[in-house]
Amino acid sequence: MAESTRRGRTQARETPPPRPAAPGLAAGGAPARRRSTVWGRFRRHKVALVGSVILLTLVVGAVGAPFFARNDPYRVSISAYRKPPRAANPLGTDSSGRDVLSRLLHAGRVSLSVGLVAVSIYPSSASSSAHSPASTAAGSIRSSCAGPTSSLPSRPSS
Repeated sequence: MAESTRRGRTQARETPPPRPAAPGLAAGGAPARRRSTVWGRFRRHKVALVGSVILLTLVVGAVGAPFFARNDPYRVSISAYRKPPRAANPLGTDSSGRDVLSRLLHAGRVSLSVGLVAVSIYPSSASSSAHSPASTAAGSIRSSCAGPTSSLPSRPSS
């Protein structure tokens, strides 16, 4: 409540309650800003979406390799030497007669496991080496040496 004086008399005056905002408008009448979520921001980047679909396809193929690959990836068959794609071998066979699709799917498992190990090792090694005095000294020496030589063209030495 606000008070106002009028000719020496004090009167109590009520302030009106704030009006509710219209849909799509903030309290002050300005357009409401939608809160963007992580998924909303990620969905706007088409290249990121394509990359995640490719990565998801590789992960599903690698994890499901025993189900998708009908042939043993290590079985050698000389009679199937470099055969073209067919129903039994959708991507054909290699020079040892092994199924290429089975080998690709099983190799994806190895590649993904190596990638996961490398990603899990990096944060621990980066945080421990960032605080050691040797790494800061080596980093400053490396950056001072790289300055003058970074503009030189590289050519193989024979």
